[in-house]
Formats: sequence, C-alpha cells, structure tokens
Amino acid sequence: MHSIEPTNTSAADGNKPVRVVFVIGRNRPDGYLDAVGITGIDLTVVESISCLYPLMIREAFHGILLDVPTLVRSSSEEKAFLHDLLQIYPTVRLKWDPRCGAVRTHYYGHHREESPGLEAFVRNQCVPFLPRTIRLSERMPLHLNVMVSPDSAFREGETIRTATMNVSSGGCFIIGAGPWRRGDRLWLRIAGLADATPIGIDVRWCKEWGEKPGMPGIGVTFSAITEEQVAELGRLCIGRRGNGAS
Repeated sequence: MHSIEPTNTSAADGNKPVRVVFVIGRNRPDGYLDAVGITGIDLTVVESISCLYPLMIREAFHGILLDVPTLVRSSSEEKAFLHDLLQIYPTVRLKWDPRCGAVRTHYYGHHREESPGLEAFVRNQCVPFLPRTIRLSERMPLHLNVMVSPDSAFREGETIRTATMNVSSGGCFIIGAGPWRRGDRLWLRIAGLADATPIGIDVRWCKEWGEKPGMPGIGVTFSAITEEQVAELGRLCIGRRGNGAS
C-alpha cells in the first residue's frame, strides 16, 4: 500500500492551462526557466522535493518536472516520497544543456535517445491527466509527545500527557487508558510542532486496558487542524517512511 494516494480529482477543462510543478534548486542556469515555460503551462517552481507535499495537498496538478541535478542532491527520504508520486503523476526529468541552450528530457522507462521532448510530454501525458491533489493515507509508526484534553484550554487536572503510536495526515492512535469514549470530541496538542494551535479530534474507536493483548488507547481523526500542521505531520511521516518504516 502506498503512503500517498490521489484525492479531489477534478474534471478536465480544455479552457484552463495545464498546471505543472517544476522541482529545481536555487542555482539555475540562465534561460532554463524560460525554456521550460512553454505556451499553455501554468508553471509552479519549488526548490526541493520536500516542498511538494505541502503544496500538492492544497493544489491540483497535471504533472511534475524534475531537474536532474536537484534530484541527485535530494535526500533518501525525499526519494522515497518521490517514488510514491511517480505512481500517480506524469513525471519527467529535465536537464539543461549549456552547449545548445536547450532542455533535455529523460523519461522514466525510456532510453535517453528515445525520450520525446517536453512539449510532447505535456501534450501526451499531462493534458489527458485529470489534475489532482494528494493526501497521506497510511499511518506510520511515529511516537510524538501529546496532551489530550476535553477542551482547548488544556486545564490542569483535565489534561492527560501521553504519546502517539502511529500518525497520518488524517489521524493518529493515542496511547492511554483515559476516560475516553467513541464519539467524543477532544483536543490535542502535539509537542514540537511549529504551529501549536490546538487540534480538534474525534474518537473513532477505543481499545480498553486489559481488553486484549496490545497497547490501550484511542484511534482518532483530525477534525480541526491547520494546513501548516497537516504539512508538518506529512513531512514527519515521509521522513519516518524514508528511514525504513513499513
């Protein structure tokens, strides 16, 4: 099961430009971006593969362009994330040829001399593709220190300090034997997140202490969470997966 899956698929609209994201580092040869910005492309530029997740959970794209030197310098975590994106989006690698001032395309699964050009990639692969966003669906084993409270004030005596056992962008499993029941609306604060806004959670199921072998706790979904928090949790999960979680 892939950790990345498409969502919010939208119908094709011939009147709208093809939305493509281009991953390229800051050191860009003169003329490179101009050569990539062919007619009909709405081009969004990001500096690394890790920038794709917070962007693509919010905005729908038809395809991905990868600068080869930027790809080579990417981390193992980024490459693991990219592997999942390749299963969903039309993707092509690009390299600037300074000898002739042109962009060379390298298709996945093609020999270099067989790769069609960039315009052919956009026309044949991106245009027929329905633009879509992504979400992280697989829960990854990730232990984060958290506080759980019946309200967003996190009052002493009502707040339980515990940890997560696994996390996804949509929810988590919280370890503990608190006074929680299925259907409860609770509030969560995750230590270490840059955005400390309380997260609203809904209890979907409970595992009582002593009920069966294993860790007691609750499975919850996030009902009120900021885009920044979703993006940061996604990066943490991607990093965990890249380090060999299964």
